[in-house]
Formats: sequence, structure tokens, C-alpha cells
Amino acid sequence: MVADAGGDVVDASVDIALDAAFDVAQQPSCPTDWPDACVPPVPSWMNGVQAIINKRCYPCHFPDGVEYPRVDLSSYKAVHGIYGPVLSLEKACAMPPPDAAQPTPAEREELVAWLICAAPNN
Repeated sequence: MVADAGGDVVDASVDIALDAAFDVAQQPSCPTDWPDACVPPVPSWMNGVQAIINKRCYPCHFPDGVEYPRVDLSSYKAVHGIYGPVLSLEKACAMPPPDAAQPTPAEREELVAWLICAAPNN
């Protein structure tokens, strides 16, 4: 266990396992100009990001989904605990998989910005 930038304790072994489990190759149509650091205003979990995750990740990463509980995205705590690998996957446009409904560019931008800001519970 390690503390993230916000002081919350996260399980680093989950990050390592997820990074190893996914091929995080950059998709050709994916933006490459993501910021390296948090840029205010920070997107809100409660007023945006949670709805994006519910809409785009629900089929696989919620109870009864094919990837649940291996990768649980059904709560803030679950997402925050693995936000590093989720950020890597989203920045590369590697999730959702190509055969699933993709987030709009605005949705992906909001989600990535929130993850870059250490996934605050705001």
C-alpha cells in the first residue's frame, strides 16, 4: 500500500497487475496532447465522471459484468483505488474495448482530466 498525491492509501500491487494485464498501446485515433499535470478546474466525480463511468464501464465492470470483480469500477472507492492504470488505459483509448460503445471525445477528456488530478472525491 502507498499514499497517492492526495494522501489516500491505494494498493500499488493492483496498479502493477492491471498494467501488466492490458496492452496499453496508443490507439491511432486517440489524442496525444493530454496534460502532464492537473489543470483546474478539476472535473467533478459527483457531477460528471461518475455518470461517464456508469455509462461506459457498466456492462463489464459492475456486478454481473464479465470483468467484475477482477476490475471493479462500481464505486468511487473502487475506481480511486486503481486510478493510475485506468488513466493509462484511457489516455491510450484502450478502454472500453473497440467492440464496445466508446466515450465521446468530451467524455474521455473529462474522465482523463479527473484521473490526472488524482481522482478526487469531489
